[in-house]
Amino acid sequence: MTILAIFKGRMTKEQYDSLRQTVNWEHNQPEGGTFHAASFDSEGNIHVADVWGSERTMNDFVENRLIPALANLNIDPPTVSTYPIHKIDAYSSIEKYKI
Repeated sequence: MTILAIFKGRMTKEQYDSLRQTVNWEHNQPEGGTFHAASFDSEGNIHVADVWGSERTMNDFVENRLIPALANLNIDPPTVSTYPIHKIDAYSSIEKYKI
């Protein structure tokens, strides 16, 4: 079942960029990962929305790649909530954000 995963926690943009480089998910894309968007609020919190092919593939990525990298960088893990996806729409303008 395809899921929406919402990650929230305290993290700076600099920590996020270090995490991106360490995990390298943009070039070594995780199995089941479909979509990733990250944002930051004015209080130092990160908000991430991911779409995954299944909870199993998300958990595998989190346990084997994300958590070890967070520990290595001394960043507290975010909280995560998952929801089954009812509908996905992707519009043509998404192409300008693809890596």
